Amino acid sequence: MSTATAPAPIAGGRFDVRSWFSTVWLSFVRSARQAQRTPALAFVFPVVPALAMVGVYAELLSRISDLPGFGAPSYVDFMAAGAVTVVPMTGAAFSGMALAADIRGGYLERIRLLPVNPLAFLAGRILFDSVRMLPAAAAVLVVAGALGAE
Repeated sequence: MSTATAPAPIAGGRFDVRSWFSTVWLSFVRSARQAQRTPALAFVFPVVPALAMVGVYAELLSRISDLPGFGAPSYVDFMAAGAVTVVPMTGAAFSGMALAADIRGGYLERIRLLPVNPLAFLAGRILFDSVRMLPAAAAVLVVAGALGAE
């Protein structure tokens, strides 16, 4: 039976903000380097399902907006909101898979041995995934706008 140990206390028992932000930055840079190894998977794949939703399905199902009681002026308007929501959901899935790979590879255990806050490590990973998803969401909005979404 193993017991979990808490990270080493900060000098004086206070929270060291500079150390926390330094750990967040290092985790952010590590995540960016990992993403650079497979740029197509990291930067292109998250936008493909959302662009397919807007580009393909919006044109195929455009006649749905002619039905009585349809709440949006066009199907592109209706689909654009859902497609923009798909982008962060895809990012969250990628973040979860990367965290699972870190746990499986033993990286998280090595982090726990250091006198750093584990939440700072997670914050850096989530910050990178958030920054990575912004261009994807912008691309979906641009395509939706080009197709006529308001």
